[in-house]
Amino acid sequence: MKEYVRRFHVPPVVAEKALEYFRLAEMKCPAVRGTCLILVCIQLACAQLGEPFDKKQAQKLSGVQAKAYTNSYRTVEEILNIQSNLSLKDFAVKFGCMEVKELAETILQNYKVVVDLKCTHGQQVDLSKSESLLAALYTACKALKFRCDKAKFQSFCSKNMFQKLSEDMQVCVPKDLDRYKNGSMKASLKRQREEDPQLDKQPDACHCPTLATEEETRDIAGPCSLLTPQSTVPALEGKDHS
Repeated sequence: MKEYVRRFHVPPVVAEKALEYFRLAEMKCPAVRGTCLILVCIQLACAQLGEPFDKKQAQKLSGVQAKAYTNSYRTVEEILNIQSNLSLKDFAVKFGCMEVKELAETILQNYKVVVDLKCTHGQQVDLSKSESLLAALYTACKALKFRCDKAKFQSFCSKNMFQKLSEDMQVCVPKDLDRYKNGSMKASLKRQREEDPQLDKQPDACHCPTLATEEETRDIAGPCSLLTPQSTVPALEGKDHS
C-alpha cells in the first residue's frame, strides 16, 4: 500500500481512508485481491475525499485488463456501500466554476425528468453520484463558454460514463441562457471580492475597464484631447501673423 500511495502522491488523509477500505475489502471481497485491490481502494478513497486519481496508470499497474479493473472497482464500491459525500457545490468550488452552478442544477433537474420518463415504474434515478454531478457541471461550462479542464473532471469518475452522461445532458440545457449568464457574472464578481477584500470598498464598481464617451472626454480635457497622436493641425499658408 505505501509504495502505491507514494507513486500516486496520495495525501495522508486519503491514504488512511484507502487503508480502511483495504482492510474491509480483504474480508468482504474475496474475488478482488493483490495489487488490483490496493489500487481500487486508493481510487475509492480519492473519489470519496475529492482528490484526483490517474485511473489509466492504475489499470496498467493492476495486473488485470481495464474491464476487469473497472468491474473490480464497482464490486468493491457496492459491497462496501461507498457513496460520495461531495455535492454539486463541492465540485464547483473544487474546480473553480461556481459561476455555472445554477445552470448545472437546472440541467440535473431536466435530466432527471427525461430519465424518469424512460424508466419503468418503481425505478429511481440517483443523481448524487460523482459522474452525474461532474457531467452536469461540465455541460454547464460548455453552454456558458466557461473555460474548464475536461481531463480533471474525468479523473474523478469513469471516463466512459462521464462522456455518455455529458452527451445525454446536452438536450437538457435550457434555451434561454441569459439569466444564467447574468448569474455567472455576479458569481464571478463575488469571487473576485472574496479573493481581494479591497474591492469591497467599491461595491458598485465594475472591475473591467470602461471607455469614456466623447462628450465626457471633451468636458474633462477640452476639444484638443480628442485628437489622436497621428492627428495634426493643418499649417496656415500665405499668412504672416508676426
